[in-house]
Amino acid sequence: MGALVPLKKTPTTYSSIEKCPYCGKEKIPQTTELFGMQITVVLSCKCEIEAFDRKMAQIKNHEQNERQKLIHKNSGLTGAVQKLTFANFKSRQGTEDALQVAHAFVDNWEDRLRTGAGFTLAGTYGNGKSHLAAAVIHELINHGISATYQPVAELLKRVKATYDGSRETEAQILEWLHSVKCLALDDIGAQKQTKWVEEFIFTVIDHRYRHRLPTIITTNCNTIDGTDGLSEALGERATDRLLERNVFVRVKATSYRREIAKQRLNRDREYMS
Repeated sequence: MGALVPLKKTPTTYSSIEKCPYCGKEKIPQTTELFGMQITVVLSCKCEIEAFDRKMAQIKNHEQNERQKLIHKNSGLTGAVQKLTFANFKSRQGTEDALQVAHAFVDNWEDRLRTGAGFTLAGTYGNGKSHLAAAVIHELINHGISATYQPVAELLKRVKATYDGSRETEAQILEWLHSVKCLALDDIGAQKQTKWVEEFIFTVIDHRYRHRLPTIITTNCNTIDGTDGLSEALGERATDRLLERNVFVRVKATSYRREIAKQRLNRDREYMS
């Protein structure tokens, strides 16, 4: 067998001088040694580097915009709910504690996400519970945080529709409810309670409890100590998890809708007198 002949180390050469496509300056080849071999490279012009950075920034901005669109699309803030924000919430006697808790939840979001702590608003219908829940979701999605507002009755109809061949499946809905950073379940207790409803709600709350994902609850149930109304609406197991993780607030204000109706009636009477 013959002796091995070492390969000849040949430097890379450039037959022509490249120019920057932006400023037109010549890019002088630079020669250096790497692993005992002479190599020649052409360094990018400052203009090319800046153009590349701008392109990357545009791509990043586009991706952020698309993500924000997707967050808004899945937020559940449709129809009249789109207008429910902190800015137009009318603070009335009996709403002070709920408003404070809702603001604190947003202001301390990172801590809430770390601990999985949510809040539950209980009280009569029409007193601002849903408004505050939607306002929180608005604030979170405006900061690029995945969050969704779901009236429970509508959510259950959507799930049941999957059994009749709708385009989405129950598994897809659950995956979405399980993964969103903040979930607001509005008006729990208004739905007809069945074993299936109890199991579905428990599945959602239990998953979020185990993965420390904050959940907001609003309910018309008369009690919030987990022994009567709320446990009847959610079931004992789901209620037990919420009692540990959520701050419970009774909203004592009267129905704002009835106040408006009363004011309108008084104006009509004055007009007719």
